[in-house]
Amino acid sequence: MSWKAIVIGGTATAATGGGIAASSMISSNSGNKPTPLTKSSSPVKEVAQEALPTPKPTCVIYEGDEPTGTGNTRSFKKLLKKFKDKEEFYAEFSSRPPHPDASATKNEISNACDSEGKNSNGNVYVWYGKLPQKNEKTWIYSQSMQQDWLNKNIDKSAITTE
Repeated sequence: MSWKAIVIGGTATAATGGGIAASSMISSNSGNKPTPLTKSSSPVKEVAQEALPTPKPTCVIYEGDEPTGTGNTRSFKKLLKKFKDKEEFYAEFSSRPPHPDASATKNEISNACDSEGKNSNGNVYVWYGKLPQKNEKTWIYSQSMQQDWLNKNIDKSAITTE
């Protein structure tokens, strides 16, 4: 009888000690092998993401007055017209007598629209004026004039629609 009390007392003591000793005692007494722990995980479902079409960059073209100054110190005093995109500008471009190399000028403006370094925040600034030593007017694009004219202190009343 005293033996049974010891076994019961030993089991109770082991259980109060955290259960680790009790579980090892039971598994050694029962003859069963401990079940190994296995990791379970849910399979990761890959969802194909549909590529959104890259939006075509907008290119707003502004016509300025003929700049004053020379070289890199030229500046517009006024913005005369705003064209919401190249197509709208090209309609105006064709309506005024262009210079003899009109296709090169159109390409230059188109390239400016597509190249960050040749426009100002997606805006391109051109003017209709005389080339040096020429007597006829034409559309002129100059990379040095690609500045943020919208935020400069010049007359923008012709392009604001409020």
